[in-house]
Amino acid sequence: MAPKKDMKLRRTAIWTIGICSCLAGAIGAAEPAEEDLELLRQNGIATETGGVVAYLDRLQPDPRRQAEMARLVEQLAAPAFADREAASKALSVVGEAARPLLTEAARSDDPEVQARARKILSQLESGSQLRQSLLLAALKILRARGDAGAAPAILATLASPCDNHTGGLATEALWASAAPVHLDLFAGALDHEDQRVRAAAIVALEAAAGADAVARITPLLDDREAVIRLAAARALIDRKPKRAVEVLVALAGENDGEPAWQADALLQMKTGHKLALDGAGTIGGGWKKWFEKEFAAAKLDTRLGAKRHDLGAGRGVLVETFARGADTLAAGYGRFLYEADNDGPARVADGQLRLDGDNPEGDQRLAITSQRMIGRDRWPDRLEVRVKLGGEEGNNFGWHLGVSVGRVKTLFHPGMARGYFRAETTDGHDYILPNEDMSFVPANGVMHEMIIKVKRTGAGADFDVTVNDGKGGKPHRKEFQVTPEQLGDFDRIGLERSGRTGADAVFDSISIRLEP
Repeated sequence: MAPKKDMKLRRTAIWTIGICSCLAGAIGAAEPAEEDLELLRQNGIATETGGVVAYLDRLQPDPRRQAEMARLVEQLAAPAFADREAASKALSVVGEAARPLLTEAARSDDPEVQARARKILSQLESGSQLRQSLLLAALKILRARGDAGAAPAILATLASPCDNHTGGLATEALWASAAPVHLDLFAGALDHEDQRVRAAAIVALEAAAGADAVARITPLLDDREAVIRLAAARALIDRKPKRAVEVLVALAGENDGEPAWQADALLQMKTGHKLALDGAGTIGGGWKKWFEKEFAAAKLDTRLGAKRHDLGAGRGVLVETFARGADTLAAGYGRFLYEADNDGPARVADGQLRLDGDNPEGDQRLAITSQRMIGRDRWPDRLEVRVKLGGEEGNNFGWHLGVSVGRVKTLFHPGMARGYFRAETTDGHDYILPNEDMSFVPANGVMHEMIIKVKRTGAGADFDVTVNDGKGGKPHRKEFQVTPEQLGDFDRIGLERSGRTGADAVFDSISIRLEP
C-alpha cells in the first residue's frame, strides 16, 4: 500500500487509564548504573561524588564567569582576527551558560559578530543532546548514592531552568540526599519563588528532620497551590495519614494534571485500593466515591517510607487488558487518547479493542502520552512495549495495523501472504524501513504479539522489533535506527490502524515497561 502524505489526526475523545506496578530501580539504590558512570568517564567527568557535584556546580551561573563571557562577546568585534578567533573558541568551550549573551550577539549590527555568534549557537544545538544526557546521568548517580554532600548542588540544579524529566530526577536525588546537616538549606527553600523548588524542599525537610518538621509542614496542607499541598501530603502521609489522604483525594479530583496523577499513585500505595475509577472512567470521581464509602473505616497503617519519594511509583509499568463486558472505551480502556481523521469509531467488545474498518481511508490511533502515564514530557531513554494485535476475519487488503513509539510506527498487513512489515512515520507515512517479507504469514483472526524495545541515543534511537506468530511459526525480527527527526518528541505510544475500508484492527492487551 502506498504511503499517504501529511495526514493530520483529530482528537475525538479523552478517557482515563489504570496503571499498576512501579518503576524499576529504587530511590537511593546502593550502586549507580555502570552506563551512567561510563558516559561521564568518556566525557572527562570524574565519577566519584565530589567530581559529579563539581560538574553540576560548573553548570550554574557565576557572576565572575558572566563578566568574563560578556568580555569575550565584546571581543568578537575586536580589530585583530586572532583576538576574534580566540573569543570564538573560548565561548564555544563555555557552552550553555553563554547562550543568553550569544543570542543577543546574534542580532548584532556587526555582520561578523552576528555570524560568529550564530555559529557558536549552532554548535550548542548540535551538542545539546549530549549535555542533557550528561546531566541526567549525573543526577541518576547522585540519586542512587544518596550522599548528603550533594544536596546543595542538586537543589541549585533544580532551581535552574530544566524540563520536567530533569526536574523530576533532581527532586528524587534531593530527597535521597536529605540529611539533618542541611535543615537550614531546606527551610530556606520553602520560600523560594519556584514552586517546584518549594515542593521538593518540603519533602526534603521532613526526610531530614523527621517528626520535628511536622508543625512546619502541616499548614502547607491548605496552601493555595496544588503542588505545595501535594508535597505536604507526601511528606506527612506516614505521620498524619488521615489528613494527608483527605488532601490527596481532593487533589485527585481537582484537575487532570501532574498533582492529580501523583495523588492517585500515593493513594493507591497507602490505601491498597488499586483503581478508583468511577462510572465515567475518571480517577477523581472514583476516589470521591471511595472516600464517601470507605474512608471512615479505612486502615492506613501501611508505612510508605522511601516509596513516597519515587515520583514514578505506580506508573512505571502499564499493563492493560480490555474489560470483559465493557462496551465503551471509558469503561474498558482507561486514560488513553482516541484520535481519528476519518471519523472511524473505536469500541471495546468481548475483552478486545476494535478500531473499526468500515470507514473511509485514514488513520485511527489509541495513544497514551508520557505526561499522562508518568507525568513527564517524554519517555525515559529505554522502554519496552508488548502488544497483542491482529486483523479480524474479512477484507484485509489495503490497510495495516501496528504500534507507534514517538513518530515511529512499526506495522504489518494481516491476512496477506507476505505481511509487508515496515516502519514509517505516523504523521506523513514516510518510510523509515521499506516493506519486507515476514518470516511467517500473519493470519487474520489470530492475535500476534509485537514486542518493541527502544533505546534512545544521541544519534536518535535504536529499535528492536519482534512479531511473534500467533500460530506458532518462526518470529519475525528487525533491528534498525532512526534519527531524532524521525523519532520526534518521543512522548507517546499508540495502537494504530491505517488505510482503506476493510476489517477491524483488533488489540487484546498492551504493556509498557519503562527503565528510569
